[in-house]
Amino acid sequence: MDEQKHLDQIALTEIQKKAQHHRAKGLAIALFLFVLLVYAATMAHVSA
Repeated sequence: MDEQKHLDQIALTEIQKKAQHHRAKGLAIALFLFVLLVYAATMAHVSA
């Protein structure tokens, strides 16, 4: 239990927060592009 309490007290620096935000944006964009690719491939397969 002490370990969990200790982990809750860790604060990220502004640089770490910014990096985390950029990673989250990058992952969101990558996921969106992957879904778009799968959709396009499916539509191409269905119309062929």
